[in-house]
Amino acid sequence: MSSNKRNNPVLEAFKKDGIAFDKIYWYEKAIECYNEALAIDPKYTFILARKADSLENLGRYEEAADCFRKALECYNAKIETNPKNHTALNGKSVALDRLGRHEDALEAINKAIEQNPKYLVAIGNKSATLYDLGMYEEALECCNQALEIDPNYALALHNKNAALCRLGRNIEALDCINKVLKMDSKDADAIHDKGITLHHLGKHEEAIEYCNKALEINPYDVYAIDAKDFVLDSLKDSSRII
Repeated sequence: MSSNKRNNPVLEAFKKDGIAFDKIYWYEKAIECYNEALAIDPKYTFILARKADSLENLGRYEEAADCFRKALECYNAKIETNPKNHTALNGKSVALDRLGRHEDALEAINKAIEQNPKYLVAIGNKSATLYDLGMYEEALECCNQALEIDPNYALALHNKNAALCRLGRNIEALDCINKVLKMDSKDADAIHDKGITLHHLGKHEEAIEYCNKALEINPYDVYAIDAKDFVLDSLKDSSRII
């Protein structure tokens, strides 16, 4: 992005408004703002990634993938200019991971961390990639590394919760997600993650209650919808067995 475009007050206003709409889960309006910003600068990688996130949150996965592919092209161009650009390497890794190219994502994120070993965002993102690769012990180790730098880093706590659940360490996972909710009691992602964790602990009614709480905050929460459906299906299967 050119410095002139970076300093464009109209572009930055659309970016700011998009982020604000994202925070209140009004994804359609956020996407409108991001589209306005991208009309000014189509290669603004931050906004491409934010738009992709919003599209995913609405379940519009093909459109999200298209955004991530566009962002990936831009990140590659930045890295070609400067192979040590750790922020571009991190962004490239996230785009690759969301496109299902997890091995390539791990390679990119390792390069980012090589350039900046205390790059907290990259360490958190690496834990997500390791999780997607089914490397849950390694993902947990990565989360702990991030939490040594910042004990309140929400992304690492979210990812640690997920890894612990996969490892069957559900009581620890519950403690982990409760820490996130102490920092932000209206974090819809943390609320539905708690619902999933409670389900793993056999507390199915509470699990459904937390999924419903997440949907009250964010009716578009496709993950909470999926989690609730999963719990309900599990209960139906159990009743059939009985």
